[in-house]
Amino acid sequence: MIIPIKTDIRNYFKVLLHILHTVVRLKPREIDVMSSLLLVYYSNRDKKGVDRLILSKEVRRRIRNSFKVVMSENSFNNHVMQLRRKGLLKGGMINPSLLKLLPGGDMDITYSIKL
Repeated sequence: MIIPIKTDIRNYFKVLLHILHTVVRLKPREIDVMSSLLLVYYSNRDKKGVDRLILSKEVRRRIRNSFKVVMSENSFNNHVMQLRRKGLLKGGMINPSLLKLLPGGDMDITYSIKL
């Protein structure tokens, strides 16, 4: 059975992370932070060095200030640390295996449930 999920690019990353939540166990704010990082990456994917700049102070500040309720720097950094511990961020970059899930990528998510 295939369950189609319709979304737009702004919500694509949240939907993706909610699906991954079953494996990675992300908290709601971690989903917000990671989806924002993925959106920034995707929007700038053609620019040189975007993978290294994604966690720069300027990008972090803009993401923190983009939330409806502005997140403190300490809180944001704690969420980034948790995303590193969970393997979604590696060495100051988004985990390359996660980037395969971007629109136009070459990866599918398949669940197989058997008794």
